[in-house]
Amino acid sequence: MAHPDYFTQALVTEINAFEKSDDFQTAFGNGIIATEGDQWRRQRDVLQPFFTRKQVAEYSDQMVEATQRRVDTWLDREILDIEDSSLSQVRSVSLPLWLAEDFIYRSP
Repeated sequence: MAHPDYFTQALVTEINAFEKSDDFQTAFGNGIIATEGDQWRRQRDVLQPFFTRKQVAEYSDQMVEATQRRVDTWLDREILDIEDSSLSQVRSVSLPLWLAEDFIYRSP
C-alpha cells in the first residue's frame, strides 16, 4: 500500500485524478499538501528552492540528529500519538533550521 510508485502516481504522474476531499482540506488546512491549482503552484514555487538536493544535504545531518534525540526519549512499549509526535518533530526540526543564522538560501 505504501509502495513509492503509488506516491509518484498520486503526487506526480496522475495528480489530477486524485481529488482532495473537504475532510482532507479540514485536516490539512491551506498548506501545500492540501491546496491545488494556482494556490498550490505559488506555494510550491516559494518552497522549492529549500528542497533542492544541495539544500537538503546541507541540513540533513541536523535533521537526523534531532530525530535521533526524539527517538531516544521514547520508552519501550510506550504508546504514542503519531499525529502529535510527528507535528512536534516537524516543528522541532524545521524551525531551528529555518531560523538559524547560518541557514542561508543559496540560489541554484
